[in-house]
Amino acid sequence: MLNPSLSEVRYTCLGVEQDLRSDGRGRLDYRCIEVESGVLEQSNGSARIAFGAGGTAVLASVKVEVAEPAPERPGQGFLHVNVECNPSVSPKFERRAASNLNAELTQTLDTLLARSGFLEHNSGLLSIVAGAACWSIYVDVTVMDYDGNLTDAVALAAYASLRDARVPSLTLVDTEGGGKDYELDADAAAGRALCMDKVPLCVTLSRIGDDEKLFVADASFDEDFCALSRVAVAVDRLGGVCGVTKLGAGGIDVAVMQKMLQTASHLGSQLFLTVDAVLVRVGAESDAGS
Repeated sequence: MLNPSLSEVRYTCLGVEQDLRSDGRGRLDYRCIEVESGVLEQSNGSARIAFGAGGTAVLASVKVEVAEPAPERPGQGFLHVNVECNPSVSPKFERRAASNLNAELTQTLDTLLARSGFLEHNSGLLSIVAGAACWSIYVDVTVMDYDGNLTDAVALAAYASLRDARVPSLTLVDTEGGGKDYELDADAAAGRALCMDKVPLCVTLSRIGDDEKLFVADASFDEDFCALSRVAVAVDRLGGVCGVTKLGAGGIDVAVMQKMLQTASHLGSQLFLTVDAVLVRVGAESDAGS
């Protein structure tokens, strides 16, 4: 994927000014979002997210394993996240090394989940035997194709895969020494769902063009290239803003930033409704077919 020419950049900026982007969307429209869950049989949870036909596509997988809890957190589990771009996608990142982007996306996702209190809200589920055994959750996200707006796609894929995940059920048993051990239930369907109530999604808004008041949601590759600055906003399901990260060198007026946060709040709550509706329907269809 080659960088846009000067004429293409100007065309992109004009489209933003006229609220008619090159793919027909308005400034605040997302592309059609495809959501699939349970796509990897060998994982405890998985999901595939695609923004538009042939657009950005991300695959996420969740694995849970028994581990020994940290001494300072004897009743809490672990969360490990990793984001990597498929080697076939790496050549598309001409302006930056794929390894740097992997590290940036991994840090962003890790921060997003950590600030949500994900581990704390799931401590009762992830603790097996306090001080002796707990669940360690691994979230691996792979960028399969790229056409802009990676941060939102990665966060959405991680959310959907964790929502699809089931932590295996187990039974505590007494040992001969008077301690506690556990027996795992081999039936995956008997597993328990994670609490996702506080986990936010990400809404990235990109400022494009000469008018500093104009910005777009779900930027394409060409729009990402043209963006003077971007704001990634963590939004919970009630529209609450949980965190803000500014990207890029361009400045943003305070009034414009406030408008961007209000817009992200609205788009984020709508994004939850759209994605949750798909995941609920997929889950119902899966239960009916089993």
